[in-house]
Amino acid sequence: MKRIFGTIVLAAVLALCASVALAEGFPNLVGTWKMDATEAFNKETTTSSFGEANYFTGFVSVFTIDKQEGPLFSGSIATPKKTVSLAGVIDPNGISLYMVDNQGIYICTLIPKAPKDTPSSSLADMGKVTPSPAYDKMIVRYLAPGEPKKIAGIASFMRSK
Repeated sequence: MKRIFGTIVLAAVLALCASVALAEGFPNLVGTWKMDATEAFNKETTTSSFGEANYFTGFVSVFTIDKQEGPLFSGSIATPKKTVSLAGVIDPNGISLYMVDNQGIYICTLIPKAPKDTPSSSLADMGKVTPSPAYDKMIVRYLAPGEPKKIAGIASFMRSK
C-alpha cells in the first residue's frame, strides 16, 4: 500500500514539474494586438460556381488576450460592429496559435521581434520564423463556414500593449 501511495505521489510531483516546465516554454500573449489597417483584408461579396463568399479588405479589429495559463488563453476580438469572446491554444512549436470564436477559426503564426537593423517581418517571411522569447507581430488567417456566404481572410496584427 505504501509503495502504491509513493508511486502516486511521485507521479503527481513529476506531472506538476512537467506542466510548470511546459508552461514556461510558451510565449506570453497577454495584451492587445491591433490589425495593420493598411493591409488588404476585405472585398465585396463574390459569386462562383461554389457559391457566394466574402473576402475582407480595410477591416479593422483588435485582439485582447486577457488570460493565459501555459498554452491555453482567452480574450476577445473587437471590430467596429461587435466584440466577441474567443479561446485559443498555442501549438507545442511555440509559434503557431489556434483560436475560435462563435463563428469561425483563426490560424495564426507568431513573428519574432526583428533586430533594429533588419526590416520587419512580412507575409513572405512566414515560413522562415524561428522560435524567439519575444513576439511583436502575428499573421492571422480567419476561416468561417456559412450558407450562403463563407469568409476567408489573412492579415497581420501588431502587439500594442
